[in-house]
Amino acid sequence: MDNSMQVLDKVMTKATEMMENMVEVSRLNLEKEKVKLRRLEIKRKLREDPWIARTKGGSVGRRL
Repeated sequence: MDNSMQVLDKVMTKATEMMENMVEVSRLNLEKEKVKLRRLEIKRKLREDPWIARTKGGSVGRRL
């Protein structure tokens, strides 16, 4: 009986570790997707207003 409890404890410990790893992978994937989304938002803004790409330090470009 004691041996089966030890085995069960090991299984549960390993399962907990695996779940924690899955949560971490999911968190990292979410961060990755957020970066992709932000990149797409910036690309869209650059297409809408090309002067944004030419200005430096956040200054406003002058349109001719």
